[in-house]
Amino acid sequence: MKILHVIDTLNTGGAEKVCLDMITLLLDAGHQVDCMVISAKGPLYNKIDVRAKSIFLGRKSKFNVCKMRKCAQIASGYDILHVHMRHTWAYVKLSCLLFRCTPKLIFHDHFGDISIDKKPTYSLKGLLKPRFYIGVSRELTEWAVAKLKIDEKSVSLLENIVIPNSEHSERYFGDWVMVSNLRSTKNIMFAIRLADKMKRSLIIFGNHDGSSYADDALELAEKFEFVRIVQNEIDIQQYVSNFKLGIHTAFSETGPLVLLEYMAQGLPFITSDTGAVVNKIREELPSFIVSTFDEKEWEKRINSLDIEIRVNGPALKQKLQYLFNEKFSPQRYLDQCLKIYQSVLTY
Repeated sequence: MKILHVIDTLNTGGAEKVCLDMITLLLDAGHQVDCMVISAKGPLYNKIDVRAKSIFLGRKSKFNVCKMRKCAQIASGYDILHVHMRHTWAYVKLSCLLFRCTPKLIFHDHFGDISIDKKPTYSLKGLLKPRFYIGVSRELTEWAVAKLKIDEKSVSLLENIVIPNSEHSERYFGDWVMVSNLRSTKNIMFAIRLADKMKRSLIIFGNHDGSSYADDALELAEKFEFVRIVQNEIDIQQYVSNFKLGIHTAFSETGPLVLLEYMAQGLPFITSDTGAVVNKIREELPSFIVSTFDEKEWEKRINSLDIEIRVNGPALKQKLQYLFNEKFSPQRYLDQCLKIYQSVLTY
């Protein structure tokens, strides 16, 4: 079984990290896996596992026929094309249609705004409609069946994963840590104002997405002495244990991957009520989840968590790492992924 993972760029985002971790897990299990990046290498390109062949297509224009032909030629050498993200899917699917390339195509949907944007895009309709679909949350898989009308037997749930990082650095430290690119749905400015109100230091690891919201978030952070936004950091897990509390304030999320990073390192966290990870830990960690964006409620929950951390810190860390291994272990994820591949190959 020859597998090619395909993604547009390898920027520092959740989908990109999942793509790289999947490649490593599959390689560890003895499978032949390579990675093709379509448009721009990005800062994570050099993080592709060295055992995988790294292919950079270097597409500049969406409709460069020569690049589309090359994409199809590369794809033809594999049994499975595992394509990440919607715009990448449209390009790869169209290339394969135009040049009659027929590997098994799997679309892996990481769309984080599904709870607020359920409209099917052009990239998933008509001739571009996926036959095999992976969603990172149940909300996505249910949407694929209901809105895209994909056969339920061809739709799979594969919740996000991280590979725990044993490296540690004390370069960054403080009261709170937040890992989130500077997008409006991540609700960054709520976290900044909350940190200022509660007089806690906050470091946000996240990159500018080119929006005016990101400009505003950076400007707001500059106003407060104990808030700092750090861009272009790649390996965040190595810093996580230097903080007292992880923060996640998004309006809409499918993972979120960062909660897995917090759990893998045993860091207590407070999170908004969104995403597949939250649903899976709801019973075990109800005090970690806030279902409103009322600042007073967040203050109350954080103050309560502070007490719990002071009293039961080591036990709480152990509980979080146990839950990570029980519910989100890399081996469990690999088993699910291979089951999907076998189903696709024999469909």
